[in-house]
Amino acid sequence: GNKPMAAIPETTEIHPEPAHPGSRHSARSVALEEERSQFLKDLPSEYNTVGSSAFFHGRCLAPAADPESYPNGVLSDPRVTWASDQKPRDDHDAPSWLTATEFCDTKAAMNMKIEKLAQLLRISRRTVVYSGAGISVAAGIGQAARGTASGRATTDASPTFTHLALGALANAGYIHSWEQQNHDGLPQKAGVPQEILNEIHGSWFDPSNPVVKYSGNLKDHNYEWMERDATEADLVLVLGTSLGGLNADQIATNCASRSCRRQSLGFVHINLQQTEQDGAYL
Repeated sequence: GNKPMAAIPETTEIHPEPAHPGSRHSARSVALEEERSQFLKDLPSEYNTVGSSAFFHGRCLAPAADPESYPNGVLSDPRVTWASDQKPRDDHDAPSWLTATEFCDTKAAMNMKIEKLAQLLRISRRTVVYSGAGISVAAGIGQAARGTASGRATTDASPTFTHLALGALANAGYIHSWEQQNHDGLPQKAGVPQEILNEIHGSWFDPSNPVVKYSGNLKDHNYEWMERDATEADLVLVLGTSLGGLNADQIATNCASRSCRRQSLGFVHINLQQTEQDGAYL
């Protein structure tokens, strides 16, 4: 039968090269596998804790966030761009430390993270995008989460820089599947192939895939695709979603759990706000 959408218990410039794996250049594939193995060897096996020096920066950059290793503060805490003492959303609970406050990294930290992201995209065996409403607010589409953005656009919206950048990565072979929570069709408008898009919560443009209400049920096809990505993803790019306990959040959390056992790279989170899963990301 249909599966519930409700809550479950419970990481420089990129030059397109042949996708990995499956590249015709076997020497390059071997080199990428060696680089991937070294990354996993160096990756801390435990999640960051709230208040730790690496909490804003992820597990793979924990050494760079250590003041003893980098006394110049290259990975200092991000600046607050909008302060709030309220929770990100009103429709589910959140840890006591988590608010809707928005942040922006320093330029030095941003550059270091971009370089690390480029590396992760190169060495990943299978990269999955998991996106929420936050990547569409710049197109004028509203979101359920509390924040500075708002909008009323619908089917007339145009893709944002985020959609266009992801479209370029997809067409270069760096993205293998996209779990799209939004209904807006902006990835397709940005050139993302339909065959890699799982519009898990429905679409405004596809009568065969009507929008699923927050308390509704996921269709079998979408749910099975989501479960496959949750099981097989090597790297997950989480963009613009609060990771507040939806069923599909397992795409990110399962990948993070496997990374602690050196079985996957884990997930990267690109967001203005913190989430309750921030200690787990790369």
